[in-house]
Amino acid sequence: MGACLNTIQRCVLTVKNKTGLHALPAAAIVGLTNKYTDCEVTAEKDGEIVNAKSIMGIMMLEAGQNAQVTFEVSGPSAATLIAGIRSLFEHNFEG
Repeated sequence: MGACLNTIQRCVLTVKNKTGLHALPAAAIVGLTNKYTDCEVTAEKDGEIVNAKSIMGIMMLEAGQNAQVTFEVSGPSAATLIAGIRSLFEHNFEG
């Protein structure tokens, strides 16, 4: 049997941006997540789970300032992708 290469990474992040996850932050998240074709990624807020590779999905969360969003990533590059998502939040979605 081959080794299982999939790992699952999960983190809870707080939206610091005053305007929440509007179009520009959502686009930054989706731009990053879509670079990782070897990963599946979801975002969850208040029980609603969406595909984090979809700008409409991210915006549907209606995550305002101080909202907590849980990201779950599975796949070979999960640790790298979750670190990138965390960095976006820490740097207010500016690269």
